[in-house]
Amino acid sequence: RKKGEIDKAISIHESLLDQEKVDLSSFDREMIELELAQDFMSAGMLERALDPLSGLLKSEHANEALAMTLHIYEQTREWQKGIDAYLNTKASAISDKNRQLISHFYCEIAEAPDPAKNKESVYKRALKVHSDCIRSLVSLAKLYLVLNQKQKSRELIVKILDKDPNF
Repeated sequence: RKKGEIDKAISIHESLLDQEKVDLSSFDREMIELELAQDFMSAGMLERALDPLSGLLKSEHANEALAMTLHIYEQTREWQKGIDAYLNTKASAISDKNRQLISHFYCEIAEAPDPAKNKESVYKRALKVHSDCIRSLVSLAKLYLVLNQKQKSRELIVKILDKDPNF
């Protein structure tokens, strides 16, 4: 793959997974599936990359699989599918970076021009996932200003200043 021979890398990884003669540990098999997903992503076949990744969301490689899955959904702007993948992942394996990205996915959903969405609850879900998400705090503070709930907005602004004074 590093030499630009993506089709050859895909072929090698698929054949390793298909061979029943090769006795692979579950750890090695999962590593090969991660590499295969990376091959597909490098080739621009994002949908095919999701197949091996979906089975890895509850494995030892859950965090790596989730990071790759979120990257795909970020590129395709499928925020809800990314959130669903996050919800199907083993919670103990999720890194802070992935939680932060999911928080931004929730913000993207809240900022979509869909009047049926309760923006306040979506921003609060974003904060449940990653409590330090400045974007969620700022958006929620702006929403409270629009709703004429100035005290709540003021409290969030103070919280933002406590978390990130440079902001």
